[in-house]
Amino acid sequence: MSEPLPSIDELLDAPELVILHALSTTLEAAERGLMASYPDLEFVAFSSSMPPSDISMCLAEAILNHVASLRIALERYRSHVLHFSDVRQSGPEL
Repeated sequence: MSEPLPSIDELLDAPELVILHALSTTLEAAERGLMASYPDLEFVAFSSSMPPSDISMCLAEAILNHVASLRIALERYRSHVLHFSDVRQSGPEL
């Protein structure tokens, strides 16, 4: 499930959070749509002995692999932005 929509305060400090949220939601929709179109991909992920049966399924699997990598990158970036925002808001420690 996707992250909740960033708050107004979060967006004032880090406006890029809104597009990161949109990208994350889009990735989730793409993933669900591909898994619904190719339910056998769930078994391919857990069993390397079962190759995808057609070219479109192979391409869907490749997209899902990229989605998983991009999801990790987006979450790392989001965490970095939130951490940097917290550091800026707390100010320098004396």
